[in-house]
Amino acid sequence: MADYPYNGPWAKVSEAVQARDGYRCQIGGPRCVGRSTTADHIIPWSEGHDPYDKTNLRAACRPCNSGRSQARLAAQARLNRQQPTTPSRDW
Repeated sequence: MADYPYNGPWAKVSEAVQARDGYRCQIGGPRCVGRSTTADHIIPWSEGHDPYDKTNLRAACRPCNSGRSQARLAAQARLNRQQPTTPSRDW
């Protein structure tokens, strides 16, 4: 079984969002296939948003949705590398 929030009502919410958006990917990334197969959280639910809030969801194809997740992880990794490992002494 899938982990929260992708269990319970997720399948129905995802289907409703895709239908609302005409089953067309709303992201349009470089590998976009056009037809949605998933729903994408515009603002990640991990940042405290209701994972089932349809106003924070949009239809997305798998490549675009995966690409957004990978881009977010890469950006976080870059930020982590830029942060000093020892505290600054310039107070």
